[in-house]
Parts: sequence; C-alpha cells; structure tokens
Amino acid sequence: MQARTVTSTATTTRKTEGFRTVGQSLEELDLSVNRDFTTEQGEKREEVFHVDLTLWGKTPEFVPRLLSKGRPFLPRHADQ
Repeated sequence: MQARTVTSTATTTRKTEGFRTVGQSLEELDLSVNRDFTTEQGEKREEVFHVDLTLWGKTPEFVPRLLSKGRPFLPRHADQ
C-alpha cells in the first residue's frame, strides 16, 4: 500500500495550551485551514475547516516558541 502525504497551509486560531499528565508533556492547539476552489458552475468558493491537535513527546517542548495565535505554517500529514 502506498503512503499518502498531505501538506496544506494552516493558521493557529488560539494560543497553544500545554500541560503534563503522568510525566508526559502535551500541547493542544487549534488550526484553521482555508480551501479555495471553483465549482463546476464556475463559481469561486472558499471553505474553512478547523482541526484540533494534541501533540506529545518532544514536540510540545518547541511548539509554543514557534506557533503563536494567527501565525501561518505548513502542517504535513502522512498516512502509513
């Protein structure tokens, strides 16, 4: 089976929230992703969807320094 990779432009919608649970660092953040497209009738449209993420491991140590509210970035997801 071939892996699929998706990369898109997203913006953080609020300040990240970090916390610890049972010795594990966690960080929660919300993203908004805009999708511009043209319908079959030629009408230009924009859709916005929101994604809630929970990060763990070493990632929560640097995410708050790099991502602040309103900052755009390129998340990447790969199906395995």
